[in-house]
Amino acid sequence: MSSPLLGIILGFAALIGTMILEGSNPASFLSVSAITIILVGSLSATLTSFDLKTIRNLPKFFGFAFSPPKIDLGATITQFYEFSIKSRREGLLSLEDEVEDIEDEVMRIGMRMVIDGADTEILEDTMDQLVLADEKSKKEAQEVFETLGGFSPTMGIVGTVMGLVHVLEGLGTGNLEALGSGIAVAFIATFYGIGLANLVWIPLSNRVRFLIGQLRINREIMVDGMRSVQNGMSPEMVKERMIAHVPEAEERAHLRKSMAAE
Repeated sequence: MSSPLLGIILGFAALIGTMILEGSNPASFLSVSAITIILVGSLSATLTSFDLKTIRNLPKFFGFAFSPPKIDLGATITQFYEFSIKSRREGLLSLEDEVEDIEDEVMRIGMRMVIDGADTEILEDTMDQLVLADEKSKKEAQEVFETLGGFSPTMGIVGTVMGLVHVLEGLGTGNLEALGSGIAVAFIATFYGIGLANLVWIPLSNRVRFLIGQLRINREIMVDGMRSVQNGMSPEMVKERMIAHVPEAEERAHLRKSMAAE
């Protein structure tokens, strides 16, 4: 189970558990009209904020947040370390067959340019453009989730106001039990709006931001590895240059130890 799915399940489980501990019936919090106005209203406002193409990519955004591509900094560093060893022994052309098997598009294009003898400045510029284009699509996901998280509580308030207006219309009946029930139902919309914002939309936006940061580190390692291999640096220097991009000291030490043991 992915961590965001586990987090969402735990969050809603905590809410339901609290309802039960307080003696409330969780079924009393179910309201089709409230969830409809929250979801449809938030999506409509988000559609107004972005273009239709971006909204159509929502399934892809969810896919990236819940099942992102595997980011293994150690594997990336090891691969360029091995590239540097082979290229120093047999020349850059010896990497041709291995490059064709690389799955990552940015790495494959960059290493192909290295083998073809591209100028360092052209290589760096091309890599920067590819990385920026890749990050742009991911940032759209972050912005959409963040926007949904902003509109969701507001739509909850709108739903609550609509419910209270309906309750106030019945003040003349004198039925206090019905009035109390109506007010409770009206506030369910606010409950849904705040709950979805803080348990789903905003956490997903934060997760995408975290994943973008991890991808950026991985890309920086790739680009530095390409430059190092292109310039014919020693394998040990290539390894140390790439490990320097890893933010945690413990992980850097672990990478050095694991690569020394291979």
